[in-house]
Amino acid sequence: MNVVAVVGPPGRGRPSELVPGFCGSHDAWVGIDEAFRGATTNLVRWLEQMYGLNAAEVSSVLGTAMVYDIAEVVDPQPHVVAKVPKSVLAALKKAGQ
Repeated sequence: MNVVAVVGPPGRGRPSELVPGFCGSHDAWVGIDEAFRGATTNLVRWLEQMYGLNAAEVSSVLGTAMVYDIAEVVDPQPHVVAKVPKSVLAALKKAGQ
């Protein structure tokens, strides 16, 4: 299975949101549960890299602020987007700052 992850820069999405996690597939069918898992994993990795958060900190942020959008379900390859509002990210310091 080839799962593709697209990480968008902070300017993407609606003005109040950031769209860092997107999961779908190219060749193989991916179930909706795998699309959710992929979007969540991509968002976790992005928060760890961009903000230097540890697992407990990421869990705290995602547990209180993460939103999912189901972008595609009729296609044989479902797409799920994981989002965190920019207002939440504004309260975090980027890694290295």
